[in-house]
Amino acid sequence: MLGLALFIYAQIDTETLTAEGETYVRTEVELRNAVKDSAKGTAVVIVLGRHINLTKTTLTIPSGAKITLRSNKEATKKEGVEFFRLSGVEDESTLTVETGGLLNLEGIIVTHNKGAYGWGVDVNPGGTLTMIDGEISNNTAGIGGGIYNQGNFSLSGGTITQNTAEEGAGVYNGNNATPDRANFTMSGGEISNNIANRGGGGVDNCGSCIFSLTGGVISGNTAKQGGGGVNNHHSGIFYLIDGIISGNIANWGGGVNIWGGEFIMSGGEISNNTATNIASGGGGVAFDGSRFNMTGGIISNNRALNGGGMYTSNGEVWLLGGEIANNVASNNGGGAFVGNLWGFYVYDGVVFSNNQAVAAYNRHPQDNEVYHTQIGSKVVWTAPFRQGYNNYDISYTNGTLASLK
Repeated sequence: MLGLALFIYAQIDTETLTAEGETYVRTEVELRNAVKDSAKGTAVVIVLGRHINLTKTTLTIPSGAKITLRSNKEATKKEGVEFFRLSGVEDESTLTVETGGLLNLEGIIVTHNKGAYGWGVDVNPGGTLTMIDGEISNNTAGIGGGIYNQGNFSLSGGTITQNTAEEGAGVYNGNNATPDRANFTMSGGEISNNIANRGGGGVDNCGSCIFSLTGGVISGNTAKQGGGGVNNHHSGIFYLIDGIISGNIANWGGGVNIWGGEFIMSGGEISNNTATNIASGGGGVAFDGSRFNMTGGIISNNRALNGGGMYTSNGEVWLLGGEIANNVASNNGGGAFVGNLWGFYVYDGVVFSNNQAVAAYNRHPQDNEVYHTQIGSKVVWTAPFRQGYNNYDISYTNGTLASLK
């Protein structure tokens, strides 16, 4: 009887069990079969009962499938872990969401075995990925170490961390080869401690794609070129509505680097970021290109050689509201360093306060009249100073007149 009982227990332990719409899996074969069955179009919840290492190829979420992946909480508690791992194979993404497929991540770790190369999740154009819990970590790829999104990606919880790539170590949002824009919305969760060998330690937003940050934290990421937190380039559009970009490091644009495209900031916080470049800077924001529009939020406590808060060159900058405060430049422009711009416009809704710069800088005599007639008392400058074009708040270098409204 004991032998029979053990035999029955072993069978139950390795079978795929279905209860109340959830499919429980413990092996790669069971997992792939459960995904295959979901292609019929009905929503399926697949629950991992242990760590699973893929041995064949990527796990593909096919067109028409609606799949949620999560860990069995009772089993993780017994194992002493928070989530079960799904590990990918060398040179393959762990998960691929095909056009028309939908994947919800609600509590697993998407990763690769140590030293293996491959994206965490590859979202094809027209595919949809949502993440509300869990972790995407320790993946390595050319672009998009954690996630390479060419479709629609929504992050409301969980962590994307310790991924590595040339560009977009945490998330790469781009699909230049298709007419549909990649769209990434982040309302919560964390993108942290990712490393890009070029741009976009946390997020790289490329082409005509859209990245909207409405909540959550992008922190502790590193880029060896531009955009420790966020790198927005070519025709990309980046909306900062709420959320925190903090503690990131890059050669320029420690928090955010804008190279072409558009950056629209109506709220949120860009703080405690660092730019290390000895020629340019932009601890909080480095802007080189199309348009930067700031109506709210705060840029504070950032550090750089030039432009502790922001370093601007080319394109148009419109400062309509918000606060630029407590930034430090070891050379020029504690609040903002203004280079060769088409236009730099400051409205009286902006507050500059307590920015610092080490080097002294005097206005060019030809700008004195503009300063007195246009700036006057319209902007709140660093107390106790009332200097406008000064090295503490704005270091203005090239004789192209700024305008205050």
